Amino acid sequence: MALDYDKVLEGNKKLSCWQVWMSGWLWLTVLTGGINIISYTFSAFTPSQLCIQPCNNTRSLDQETLSTSSPLCDETKLYNVWTGCDPGLHPTKGHITGVQYLNETRCEHWVYEEEEFHSIVPEFKLACDGEWKTWFLGILYMVGIFFGDLCTGLVSDRFGRKKALFIGLAILSLSGGLAGIAPNYPTYALCFFVASMACCCTYSVPLLMTAELVSTPRKTVASMLINLPYVAGEALMCLIAWVTRDYRQMHLWGYLPFLALLMLWFVLPESPRWLLAKGREKEVREILLKAAPDLVIPEDLELETDTTTSSHKPETHQPNPEEEGFLHILRSRILFPCLLVNYINWAVVTLCYYGLTINSVNLGGDMFVNSLLGILVEAPGYLGALLAIDRCGRRPVLLACHLISGISCISAGFISSPLAVTVLATVGKFGTSAAFAIVYLYSAEMFPTNVRNTAVATCSMAARVGGFLAPYIASLGASSSSLPLLILGVSTLLGGSTALLLPETLGEPLPQDMKSAELMVVRGRARAWGCRK
Repeated sequence: MALDYDKVLEGNKKLSCWQVWMSGWLWLTVLTGGINIISYTFSAFTPSQLCIQPCNNTRSLDQETLSTSSPLCDETKLYNVWTGCDPGLHPTKGHITGVQYLNETRCEHWVYEEEEFHSIVPEFKLACDGEWKTWFLGILYMVGIFFGDLCTGLVSDRFGRKKALFIGLAILSLSGGLAGIAPNYPTYALCFFVASMACCCTYSVPLLMTAELVSTPRKTVASMLINLPYVAGEALMCLIAWVTRDYRQMHLWGYLPFLALLMLWFVLPESPRWLLAKGREKEVREILLKAAPDLVIPEDLELETDTTTSSHKPETHQPNPEEEGFLHILRSRILFPCLLVNYINWAVVTLCYYGLTINSVNLGGDMFVNSLLGILVEAPGYLGALLAIDRCGRRPVLLACHLISGISCISAGFISSPLAVTVLATVGKFGTSAAFAIVYLYSAEMFPTNVRNTAVATCSMAARVGGFLAPYIASLGASSSSLPLLILGVSTLLGGSTALLLPETLGEPLPQDMKSAELMVVRGRARAWGCRK
């Protein structure tokens, strides 16, 4: 008889020990997904800096240095060079009595305040004229994720989830570690770009594998909780940066140890749903046999391992799903609109998430404490979404998250109190973090198995539009502190309102092919608007 994986899981209303262990191992790989953005936060950190005059050979900021150095980069980046240096004088751009000026020249030597963290700025001399190279790394991060999502989707849907996961894990660990010994900026940027591409595999693939591993009633819990190890990975990298205080040590200790996770290749199975979509039932039966002591297997389900008896029963191939590709979604009048709406929601969620993250550096205080607080506030958002979406549905909770983050940002834009702005921005981060977790699961539930990872990957690619805009919008705070918050809030409300067009997927099994996906969307839209067939 044909193997029905959903039928196997129907007899397991609770998560079996096998499912818990497999999900737990997948959680470990998700730790690596959160380290990349935090490594950029600290590596590109620009410490306090002063222009050192030719006669001053100091290498640290102290009182004497302050008296013989020019201020931080001004608009012209031109500094006076004089014949003598009097520690008691405080040079300015104007005339100083008793000092003979030779000429004006651009500052070429800087001294940095590196007590907090030694970043790539002093290492590669990126002050002033080279400061664009720091935010350019942020652009590289988004570009890397853009192409990484595309490659991840194609590889995992064609060659398997497991192969995509471990290829990405190996590349991420090696390229991130190599960035710690990069001799110059171009080499560092290249390593960071490659790591950014690979980090896509260590979040989206484990999320889909977890969702495809468990039964429909449990996929929400398993998929949403996978965001917690992502937060743990961010916090771990923050703590490593706090302890090492050096970007090279941070890269070495933050990336290379994760190579040990490659041993999980011998533990984790391929996604049974992906194998079934490819017509490889025999491998699914072998996986279920290993898990049989923990899984309740229906009596009428045959688990054959004897190749001699099964040779007369060829594997059941499913030619139609096998031939279905991403282009079929683009041709579908039912699924294509859903895909476009998902693109918009992913873009505005990413814009608000990264915009608030970048803007959080204006809170003041210790950089490590601020970063850690910004990371930890994501966890309540994920847990709040988890508690709500199985009770209220995906669509209404996503809309509520958009409302919370949008209204909070707009309100913060009209308030002058720094404390109130900080509180409202934190509430906004709570809402957009919850929305981020929901869109991953929500999108995965709408599309068939054969193209599910490709569809989610293209959604993540569309999200990079928001990611590209986030640094620029945050930079507008230099002229108006309220403008970035207002833009983020209005964009979230307008873009998030399109979620009204999405179907409700609560309680629906994951579709295996295009036909089942289209039927699910039609049913979901009727349920979302309170209609009955």
